[in-house]
Amino acid sequence: MQWRRSWLRLKRQRDKPQSIAWGAALGIFIGFTPTPGFQVPLAFLLAWLVRVNRIAAMAFTFVTNAFTTIPICVFEYQVGARILGWFGAESVFGVERLREGLSHTHEGPWWHIVSIQALQDMARAVGHAYPTMFLGGVVLGLLCAAPTYAIMLRVVYGQMAVRALRMERRARLRGTVEETLGRFLHLKRSQPVPTPPEAPAANRETAAPPREPVDAAPPGSGGPA
Repeated sequence: MQWRRSWLRLKRQRDKPQSIAWGAALGIFIGFTPTPGFQVPLAFLLAWLVRVNRIAAMAFTFVTNAFTTIPICVFEYQVGARILGWFGAESVFGVERLREGLSHTHEGPWWHIVSIQALQDMARAVGHAYPTMFLGGVVLGLLCAAPTYAIMLRVVYGQMAVRALRMERRARLRGTVEETLGRFLHLKRSQPVPTPPEAPAANRETAAPPREPVDAAPPGSGGPA
């Protein structure tokens, strides 16, 4: 889940492709060094110093996580011991001695495994093997950083091309919609506006019929007595 969130954040970056690719290579290199617990801040610091993408550097340190740390450390130790053997040098702490130091933690009841003494023996055994492990981690980190840079550079350029194509399609679609809407409005304006039919002229008010004259009283006739 953490890797997925980091990858999504990395895809939203607008940095230069070379900067993102160098940041990823730096993160892979630090991820293979036996520095658990310090890889993310170390990647951030080094990326800030060499001016590469910090998000990419921190994201790619998660190549070592809770599931891969122990297998990677064992492989780093084997690589370091093999390199020392090529140059005629013996490992600072042989495999048999490492197994012997770790086997003491499994002696006795189960609570001895989680005792302070057992943890100290385990830390001492790993501490003696650390130089050989560190040598193997540096070699593996360098071997993995080179292809990581090439792959990430191609991936970032591909993402940029896809993003540009998507923006071009959106702009084309927006232009088509605006053009269609403009044509519709122009056509609507060019059509003559139908005038409503003229209402019939209002009939003139007919003159009121003359009132019938009231018969006047004949002269000489008096009013009622």
